Amino acid sequence: MKKTLLFLLMTFAIVANAQKGTYLVSGSASYYSDKKSEDNAIDNQNFGFNPKLGYQFNDNWTVGLESSINQSKWYGQSTANNYLSKRDNFSLGSFLRYSTSLNDSFSLFTDLGIGFQNRKEVFSTDNFSEITSKSNGVYATLQPLIHLKIKNGFGMNFGLGGMSYSSMKNQDLNNTNSVFYINFGQAYTVGIQKNF
Repeated sequence: MKKTLLFLLMTFAIVANAQKGTYLVSGSASYYSDKKSEDNAIDNQNFGFNPKLGYQFNDNWTVGLESSINQSKWYGQSTANNYLSKRDNFSLGSFLRYSTSLNDSFSLFTDLGIGFQNRKEVFSTDNFSEITSKSNGVYATLQPLIHLKIKNGFGMNFGLGGMSYSSMKNQDLNNTNSVFYINFGQAYTVGIQKNF
């Protein structure tokens, strides 16, 4: 019987006083697990963490640093082998945020992020030694967010997808993979925000 478990998908954001001359600390975390009971099935686990640190230099603009750490693992078995495939992704870059207030309850954010990224992939089986592959590259993202003020400085952020570009060059194979992706209205995130 096929069983899929969405164990935890959590996005959080903590913002320190979103006004001119203040600092911003935010981030998101996610965990996904998909375990199957059939023979020759693939079990998948994924963990991600995406922190941000910024400075709001006027009432509408914030600039800062962003990072992403993501690890995925796939476990499986064939008639002869058990195998493990692991992928570690890391990125470090900067972001520019424009925010505008719509009314007393709602605000709009738009985040533009650019930076460097790398990936390490490891594949191993019971019968063979590890095969390791490394890639480096650049990325760019554009994401709009809607902010709802709740009470006592608390609020919620709603993401509705965005645009992203990624280019990765494999150091071992000497090939480059470039991806441009638009998912407006197809990917949704919810975050919690606190203004101090």
